[in-house]
Amino acid sequence: QDGFNMLLRRHGGSKRNSLLRWCQSRTQGYKNIDITNFSSSWADGLAFCAVYHSYLPSHISYSTLAPENKRENLGLAFKTGEAVGIGRTLTVEEMLRADGPNWQRVLGYVESIYRHFEM
Repeated sequence: QDGFNMLLRRHGGSKRNSLLRWCQSRTQGYKNIDITNFSSSWADGLAFCAVYHSYLPSHISYSTLAPENKRENLGLAFKTGEAVGIGRTLTVEEMLRADGPNWQRVLGYVESIYRHFEM
């Protein structure tokens, strides 16, 4: 909880908006990344890979990833998370749904990444 209070103080606003700003700051300068929400911004897997790469550059070769390889990007991101102890609460299939992923589930997974690395 203290980590979230710090995040809220640093970024202001709701937990959702604070996490969004945290993601934007972690991925600043990464190619093909424009995080504006917790659904379509994450659908190609690159945002997850960029966040993980910002902490674990040896686990992900970010420069070799392409937005059109959604399934591979998502699989790599979720496998990287599992390797460091972050539970896989999302599936590649739900991320690739035609109507987009459920933003609340994406937010929950991103929150688990934040908790792992920042708290």
